[in-house]
Amino acid sequence: MRKIGVLVLGLLIAGQVWAGEETRELSSFSSLDIGGAFKVTLKKTGKHRVFIDADDNVIDRIRTEVVGSTLKVYIKDNNFRSNGPMNLTIEFSSINGMDLSGASTVVCDDVITASTFELEVSGAGSTRLIVEADRLRADMTGAGTLTLRGKAREQVIDITGAGSYNAEDFDCDYTEVESSGAGTARVVANKELRAECSGAGSVRYKGNPQKVYADSNGAGSVKRMN
Repeated sequence: MRKIGVLVLGLLIAGQVWAGEETRELSSFSSLDIGGAFKVTLKKTGKHRVFIDADDNVIDRIRTEVVGSTLKVYIKDNNFRSNGPMNLTIEFSSINGMDLSGASTVVCDDVITASTFELEVSGAGSTRLIVEADRLRADMTGAGTLTLRGKAREQVIDITGAGSYNAEDFDCDYTEVESSGAGTARVVANKELRAECSGAGSVRYKGNPQKVYADSNGAGSVKRMN
């Protein structure tokens, strides 16, 4: 009986997955390319490194590589699925673009400043950022959610699929939005709005733009917020 108990205990220990942590120093980068199902916190510290908090058997599979000026983050084996969370804290000095795919959650509570800031969002991820730029461009595909605060002189948004662009707290003078499928956008346009909706897409806007160019068909609509 005792042998059986020891055997069971041994099997439990063998199957145990231990949480681990790792810090990786990186060369400088100015853009991000993140794919997978990570929970990412961005911090503007002036440094270039990443803190990883995940199961021991996962950490070695997480790749963090700087190629050119882009930090690429992904899982080595595309078929691998982690049973636990994969938490990353990425420290940076400046960022002018992000390419986010998969089901990652990306959050930055520090202000990201850039002359031009570009976002590519695909999949079902969730992203929340504070951006101050002269020009912002965001291309969204899939069912992802992008929430922005901050300001820009101009923003150009392209939504395909069921993505949600929540930028009613992102102050902007010139706004251009194209939404197809079931995509939705909530934006600010102080001087000019150009909006095109097709399918079941919708655009809701704040501000008092002097010029409004709106084109909608199907169940699409362009309306001022109440």
